[in-house]
Amino acid sequence: MHAEVRSAGNGADGEVIEKLRARIQAWRSSEHRGRRMPEELWQEAGAAAQRLGICPVSRALGLGYQTLKRRTYPSESSPSKVVSHPRFIEVAGFASFNGVGAGEAIVEATSVDGTRLTVRLKDSSPALLSVIQITPQMRVLVAIEPTDFRRGIDGLGQVCRAVLSEDPMDGTMFVFRSRAAKTIKLLVYDGQGFWLAQKRLSTVRFRHWPSAADAQSRLLLAHEFTALIWGGNPQLAQAAPMWRRIALDPPSTRTEKA
Repeated sequence: MHAEVRSAGNGADGEVIEKLRARIQAWRSSEHRGRRMPEELWQEAGAAAQRLGICPVSRALGLGYQTLKRRTYPSESSPSKVVSHPRFIEVAGFASFNGVGAGEAIVEATSVDGTRLTVRLKDSSPALLSVIQITPQMRVLVAIEPTDFRRGIDGLGQVCRAVLSEDPMDGTMFVFRSRAAKTIKLLVYDGQGFWLAQKRLSTVRFRHWPSAADAQSRLLLAHEFTALIWGGNPQLAQAAPMWRRIALDPPSTRTEKA
C-alpha cells in the first residue's frame, strides 16, 4: 500500500495533467507507438505523481501503476535495498489564524488495485485543548502530611473536607504528595467538574515540601507553587511581594454574602 498526504483539489494541477495526457496520447498515435515512451514524458509524469499520488496519475494518464511507481521512486524499487514501509502516518499540526483553528488536510491510502481510503482531518477547537492554568490570583493549598494515593477525586475531596477543613468545590487548587514523596496530585474544581492531575518524578523526590507545626495545610503563591512542582524549594522562589490580592468572587456574589 502506498500512503500519501495531499491537499484538496487544485485547478492548476488538473490543467497540467490534461496537457500531459494530451501529449502522451499524441505520442501513442504517432509512428513511434512500438517504442518506449520518451524519458521527458516519464519525468513529467513522475513529478505529477509525487505531488498528487501514483494511483490517480497512473489512471489519468493511462500508465501502468508499477511502472510509474518505479520511475517516480526508483530507490524504493531497487532490488539491492530492502524497503520498510511505515506502519503509521504522522500529520503535522495545523496552522491557525488569531488563535482560531482553520486547518484541514486529507490523508489518503491507495492500494495497488485502486482501493482508496480517505480521511479528512480538521483542526480542533482551542476549547477542547484546555489545561489547568495557574494564575497569580489562584488559591493554592498544599497538604502538609502525605496522602494515600489510592484515593481518586472523591477520596481526595473527602480529605479536603475532613482533614484540611476546606471545601473542595470553591476553586482552590489542592496539592497532595505520596508517602514516598515521588508523586504529587493536583485537585481543582472549575465550576463544571473536577480536574485531577498527577506528576511522578523519575529519579529524585520532592525534598522541599512545605511544613507547618500547627496546621494541616499551607498556602502558596503561584510562583512558589511552580517551584514546588519542579522539585524545587518554594521558600527560595523570588518574586515581588503582593500589594493587593484580586478578589475571586464577582461583585454580585460578595454583595449577597455580605
